[in-house]
Amino acid sequence: LVVGTKRMSLWNYQPTVDEVNACQFKEWFTLLKKFSVASRRIPLSDGLKEYLLDGGSLFLPHSNESDEREEREKGEGDKQHANPEGPHNHADVKEAMALIDQHIKSLGGAVMCKLNWSSPADAKWIGLNHSLKCTDASEVLLLLKSSDCIQHDLTMPYQYCSDCPADSSNYPAIAHELVLRHWLEIPPAREFRCYVDKNRLFAITQRLDDVYDPDVVAQSEDIKFDIFCFFADNLVDVLPIQTYTFDIFYEETGRIWLLDVNPMFAANDHSLFSWSDIGELRIKRHEKLDKQAQTFTSDEDFEKFLLEQNSKETSEDREEEASVVEERTQVDVLNRKLLDAFRIHIDNNPSIAALAQQDASNGSEWEVDHDEDDEDDVDMSAVSAQLQMEKREIASAQEAEIDKVGVESENECVQRIELRLVEAPAPIKSGKFAVNAFPRDVVEIASTGDVNLMIRAMKQAQGQQFSD
Repeated sequence: LVVGTKRMSLWNYQPTVDEVNACQFKEWFTLLKKFSVASRRIPLSDGLKEYLLDGGSLFLPHSNESDEREEREKGEGDKQHANPEGPHNHADVKEAMALIDQHIKSLGGAVMCKLNWSSPADAKWIGLNHSLKCTDASEVLLLLKSSDCIQHDLTMPYQYCSDCPADSSNYPAIAHELVLRHWLEIPPAREFRCYVDKNRLFAITQRLDDVYDPDVVAQSEDIKFDIFCFFADNLVDVLPIQTYTFDIFYEETGRIWLLDVNPMFAANDHSLFSWSDIGELRIKRHEKLDKQAQTFTSDEDFEKFLLEQNSKETSEDREEEASVVEERTQVDVLNRKLLDAFRIHIDNNPSIAALAQQDASNGSEWEVDHDEDDEDDVDMSAVSAQLQMEKREIASAQEAEIDKVGVESENECVQRIELRLVEAPAPIKSGKFAVNAFPRDVVEIASTGDVNLMIRAMKQAQGQQFSD
């Protein structure tokens, strides 16, 4: 049983409530807006939230005039079930629609919408041309109301958290907001999801698993290196969490747009990776390059391995604390050396020693007068320079030790990242219906629209292939 192929479900990582909150749009966008897309945030009013959560028939808010026209057209039987005070007639919704249209215009006339965490990607089927592109408020609300992801944001955002309250009514207060983002025409093959654990980037995958682009494959090494540099320069130590995923758009020119930041959990879409793959790659990322893949003969052995990994991480933390204590001890030793040198300087200068004794007997502080004519003075600048040199030597030795045991070079970090791209589709080899398997005259006949002639030509071509 190889690590990660079957038993990596044991790595059931669950984010905390704080980690999920850190992935809200307003949290990461405030820190990284210069790398992202122009966006507008609209607080979600109670009326709009009620409309999005309404489980009745799918309808869009409209004007009072059209409301009255509908009521006149309805029969008496329908009128008794009508709810004129329902969410679609709520003033908050109509006010929000006017504000949405205003922001769409300011963002260039087309936007992509989302809430605090999720976009309505699962409702793309209902959008124009099966797209998330919206040009007015009605399209925005249609996508939001049709999406299960949006419902999850509104009702159970902490469902997969390790410290999630058992009762959703005990969730922390959430200031829901609608986010409108300038629409970018992103080639499907150039959107990537990247995986980070303990502030180490360990996996990258294309977001769509059915779009092959030979240009992306040709750029694979540049893509991996550029994404790592973007991560190392702009995300590490900026975000308040260490385990998460982030989505980017990689342009042909090498420019990178940050699209989203999400918590790491199994229910996410992992595209070309499985959750087992993610667990396996995470373990490999934290291992040494020359360490061979471990195999196990039983589940018990594998569980023991995971426990050892956890204890190893704990021992490494203790060693780091011990090194800090040792460094402080060495600094204290150097300070004592400096104090001893100063005392030698006083002892070798009788006039200063006498002055020190006289002032000490009076209980007052005293200052040292520099006697330029005293040949016995100790050169304090030389002593200080010597001590500084010793400090630098200790620091250099410590840095060399750190490099030897833990710090990786840039090339090593890039080499240990798994980049997974959509492979080129295999050529169709079937002799029955593959167009590229038929002679040119069959294809030309098919383009004429003569069904009978096309069937005869296909049968003839099929018979020739089987006879061959």
